[in-house]
Amino acid sequence: MRRILLTLLCVAALMSAKTPRPLANLTFATPPGIKPVKLSAYAGQVLVIAVFSTQCEACVTAVTYLDRLQKEYQGKGVQMLGASADVGSISMIGPFIQRYKVSIPLGVLTEAEAQRLTDSGPTDHLMVPAFLFVDKKGQVRYQYPGDHNFFKDGDKNTRGIIEALLKQ
Repeated sequence: MRRILLTLLCVAALMSAKTPRPLANLTFATPPGIKPVKLSAYAGQVLVIAVFSTQCEACVTAVTYLDRLQKEYQGKGVQMLGASADVGSISMIGPFIQRYKVSIPLGVLTEAEAQRLTDSGPTDHLMVPAFLFVDKKGQVRYQYPGDHNFFKDGDKNTRGIIEALLKQ
């Protein structure tokens, strides 16, 4: 558990990331039998990407929330995605999907990929869950680490940003 926490703390920092910026062109790894999550496949859509840990209770809440929200925004040009940044999460993501019955695309990031996605360095810190909001032009417009005030009223704030990005 200490190793997972240490890795997550060393993965990335969202507070110092530049916005807006182009979304990194990444493909989230997945276990056999699950289609890899290729970010470029969602070009032209508003994206909400959760960076999370499979071992974190708040992360489970965030991912299952985005899963429910996806159903509400179905067919409206919005896609929710998730990427686990745990060490060894490639073996944990399949059971996570099954246990929580998540239907949004989920995958796994290496430490370097998490840094690219979140525009951070190797000594920065990431508090998970973290949300990134991407506009239809593929620009990361907003991002929030798990300890940000954004999550105090996460539902209202998430919906507000999605609605604003859809109008652009």
